[in-house]
Amino acid sequence: MQAAYAARIAELMVEQPGVVDDNFLDSENGRKQTNRADDNDQLTALGAQIIAAGFIKGMSGKIQSLLGELESEVGCYIRGVTYKAVGVKADNGVEQLAKAMAAERKQFLKASIAHFNTPKWEDMKAHYDDLKPKAQKAKRIYEQNKPENWQAMIKAAFPQFDDDLITMLSGNTVDLERLPPHALKATENSESYALAANIALEQSARLCGMKPFNLGPRRIRELMDESEALKSSSKEISLETAKPRKHGRGKNSPEQLVSMKVH
Repeated sequence: MQAAYAARIAELMVEQPGVVDDNFLDSENGRKQTNRADDNDQLTALGAQIIAAGFIKGMSGKIQSLLGELESEVGCYIRGVTYKAVGVKADNGVEQLAKAMAAERKQFLKASIAHFNTPKWEDMKAHYDDLKPKAQKAKRIYEQNKPENWQAMIKAAFPQFDDDLITMLSGNTVDLERLPPHALKATENSESYALAANIALEQSARLCGMKPFNLGPRRIRELMDESEALKSSSKEISLETAKPRKHGRGKNSPEQLVSMKVH
């Protein structure tokens, strides 16, 4: 385009000397800048239209669902008000629909809360494999530095462990009395938190979303093993499904059917 523009100026200079002056060049440059600005405005408008269209398309399904639910609720409300105004008891259909909608919402909220509060046991094994050797090293630090500030040493070396679990590593009554009540109650069970493996189990379960000491180490290990078994069986099923089927040369095999058609 620039070459054509230069050629046109050259022609004008040859045909009509004096026509191509500074004013002419300035006007031509101004016209080109105006065209560029118009092109940029068009591209900006087109981009905005594409974004708006994508947003509207994504929201259309949700809006339709909400409108359907709102229509049902408004229908229930209007019928209920009408029956109440004329002194007639609402029929069973309206009451059942209202109860069903309330029950459905309640069940949805309970399921949502339970989903967010349920620990992710499928991540338990990875956390445990990472924390168990660290808990064993922390136990050795305690045994080698009992007279000194062993808790601070362990915390500095392994910040992954919570303070109450570090304190439990000693199993000493004097140390355990400093624990908060819920932690102290957990030590009354038959399972000892002075064991490095149990400390690793408890800390791993917390990382999965379990509340502190909500379950004992034995039950936590059971849930971890069950989750691993479930993952293994799911993996085997997926691998079995992905295997290509082998066609034998039996009575109804493709090779046998082709042979029968030929004969």
